[in-house]
Amino acid sequence: MSTVAKALGLLDLFSDTHPRLGLSDVQRLTGRDKATVHRHLVALEQVGFLEQDKETRAYRLGPALTRLAGMRSRTVPEVEMVRTVIDALSRTAGELVHISRLQGSRPSRCLPRGTSRPSGARQL
Repeated sequence: MSTVAKALGLLDLFSDTHPRLGLSDVQRLTGRDKATVHRHLVALEQVGFLEQDKETRAYRLGPALTRLAGMRSRTVPEVEMVRTVIDALSRTAGELVHISRLQGSRPSRCLPRGTSRPSGARQL
């Protein structure tokens, strides 16, 4: 795994239950060398993927992620964003899968034709 992949992989450690992590937390969760983890965290902070609380020194997700997520939502059609998830769910369940988005109180189809039915899938 490349250095860049290892550094970016640290972002996956943050969650609703762990929105802030200190250096020791990240080191413990990854099992990596503390100095290497520190270099990765500092690099992620420098480009805005993380920000560090000056008082607690804990890290949290930074504004660069919000900017990139916003750009993705503006430039990638919804159908493309969900297609891989829908296809994987369809294969796993062996069922036809459709996805809808609420517009007001009414559902609106996001995937006009849904996904193709995998071979051997049954209709409910």
